[in-house]
Amino acid sequence: MAEAAVMTDSLETLRRERVLPSSILARTRVADALKSRLHLRESAAHRRCIHPDSLGVKRFSAPAQEMDALDTFITPELPCVSFQWTNGPLQSPGEHGALCSHPEQAEGEDPMKENSSTYGKRVRTGSRTPPLAPGHLPGVGHLPALLRDPIGFMSRLSTGPDLVTLRLGPRTMYVVNSLELLHSMLTTRAEEFTQGVVFQKAQKVLGQGIIVSDGALHRTQRKLVQPALRRVQTEKYTEAMVAAAEAFAESRVEHQPFDVVFEMHGVGLDILCTALYGGGLSVETADQVKRATPDVMTGIVAQALYPARWMEKVPIPVNRRFDSALPRLKNAVEEIITRHRARADDAGPTGLQMLMDATDPETGRPMSDSQLQDEVINLIVAGTEAVGTMLAWFFHEIAVNPDIQQRMVTEIDEVIGDGPLTVENLGRLRFTRAVLNETLRRHTPTWLLTRKATEESELGDHLIPKDGEVVFSLTVLHRDPDLFDQPMRFDPDRWLDGRTADLPKHAFIPFVVGKRKCLGDHFAQHAMLVAAVVMVRRWRLVHAEGGGRDVRERALALVIPAGLTMYPEKQSR
Repeated sequence: MAEAAVMTDSLETLRRERVLPSSILARTRVADALKSRLHLRESAAHRRCIHPDSLGVKRFSAPAQEMDALDTFITPELPCVSFQWTNGPLQSPGEHGALCSHPEQAEGEDPMKENSSTYGKRVRTGSRTPPLAPGHLPGVGHLPALLRDPIGFMSRLSTGPDLVTLRLGPRTMYVVNSLELLHSMLTTRAEEFTQGVVFQKAQKVLGQGIIVSDGALHRTQRKLVQPALRRVQTEKYTEAMVAAAEAFAESRVEHQPFDVVFEMHGVGLDILCTALYGGGLSVETADQVKRATPDVMTGIVAQALYPARWMEKVPIPVNRRFDSALPRLKNAVEEIITRHRARADDAGPTGLQMLMDATDPETGRPMSDSQLQDEVINLIVAGTEAVGTMLAWFFHEIAVNPDIQQRMVTEIDEVIGDGPLTVENLGRLRFTRAVLNETLRRHTPTWLLTRKATEESELGDHLIPKDGEVVFSLTVLHRDPDLFDQPMRFDPDRWLDGRTADLPKHAFIPFVVGKRKCLGDHFAQHAMLVAAVVMVRRWRLVHAEGGGRDVRERALALVIPAGLTMYPEKQSR
C-alpha cells in the first residue's frame, strides 16, 4: 500500500544515511507484523494493554484485516488503561471515533455500542503525566511512526486523549489534541509558552525576525512591521499583485506541463517582491530563492525532529541541501535591499521603504541593517512558501472538481467581466473566496508547530514541565469531524450555507491566533485571491496524467501536493 511504501522509503533512507540502524529497521517491521495480528477479545474480563513488542500475542489469532488499525495508549501509572482505535481509512481520521476501554467497565458491556458510557469519551486516569502515544520503539521512540506518515500519525493521536506524550529518541514532546487546551495555550496563557524547537532551529535562517523573535524584541518588531501588512495597506498593493500574476499567466504556453508547486512558489515570490519591494527580482536571483527556500525550510523541520543535536552535522542529503541553500537565500536578500536603496527615489512608497523608515516609538531608532535583513528574509520565507503552497492545492482541487471551477468562472464573469481587478470587485467574489477558504481548511500547510513551557504549566489534567516542548497540528485540527462535517470532502459551500456559523471560537485558525498570529494573513489571502482570479480568467489547469489521482500529501516544512504537474488550456465559458 502507499502508506507502507512511504514508511519503508523513510526508514530505508535513515538507515542508508546511518541515522537509523538496520536492526531498528528490522524491529520496526517485526513490530508492524505483530501488530497486524493483534486481536482484542470482546470479553471485558480479558481486556488488557497490548504493545506490538509484547511476546504474549500468540494467543490472539484474528485475521489481520480486522485489527490493522489497532493501537494502544499506555499510561505508565495505570498500565491497564488503554485507548484503541476502530478500523477506518487513515485519510479520514476520527470518523470512527476513539474507544476508551476502562478496567472498571461492567462485565459483558459492549464498548463498541454507541450508547456505551465510555464510547468516544476520554477517561480521566488520575495521572498528571500525559499518556504515552502508541508506536513507541526502544531507542528511537515514535520517530519511525512519525516518518512513516507524519499527518496520519498526528491524526491518529488526535482521536485519543487531549494531551499525549511523544518520544523522539531521548527527547520528549507533548501533543495537544484538544481545541480548548490549544486555545488556552495560544491566547489566555500565552505568556507561559514561548516559541518551541522548530522556531529555535529557524533562527539559523530567520535570525531575530518577527517569526522567531520573542519577548520585548518581538513586541518592538511587531510594531515596526505591522503597518506594512495591515489590511488597508495590503489593498494598496492590489495593482502590483495583479501585474505580477498577469506576467506569470502570460508566460504560460498552452498544453505545456509545468511543476505547479515550484511555479506557484515563484508566483508568491513575484507578488511579494513586486508589492512590497517595488519590483521583481532578476531571473537568476528569483530562481535562487525559489530553489533555496524549500530546502531551507525542510532542513529546519528536520533539525527540529532529530533525536540528537549532533545529527545536524551529519552530511546526509537534507543537511547538505540546507547548508547549500542558506547562503544563497541570504545573498538574494542582500541583493533585494541593495537594489531598492539604489533606486529608492523611483520605487515609491513600498513596503520595504516603510520598514526602512519605521522607528521604535519608545527610542526613535530605526531598524539596524542586520534586523532589516532578518525581516526581509522572514517575509520572503513566509510569503513565498505559504502563498505558493496554497495556490498549488487550490489549482489541484478545482481541477478534480470541475463543477466548482465552472461556478468560479461564472461568478468572475458576472462580477468582473472584462474589466480590471479592483479591491471592490474582488470583494464581491463570494464563492471564489469560499473556495480559497476551503483550500486553507482542507490543506492547512502547517502540520507541525511548537511551543515551549517557560515554567511548569498545567494543561487540562496534566502538567507540562518547565522547558517542555508542546506540539500541535493545524492540518489535523481543521480535519476534525467534530468541527467540520465530512472534513475530508472539499466543499466550499460549507462557508456559505451556515454550516460553519456556529463553529467554536478559534476552530479555524490557518494563521494561528493570539500574540503569535501571522501578521501577513491579510497580505497572503489577498495575494492568493488575486493570483487565483487572474489565472482562472485565462487558463484552466489540467493534470498532466492520472487526473490528479497520483497527487499525494508530502509533509516537509509545509504540506505540499507532491507529484502535481499540470498544463494550461484556454478557459472555456
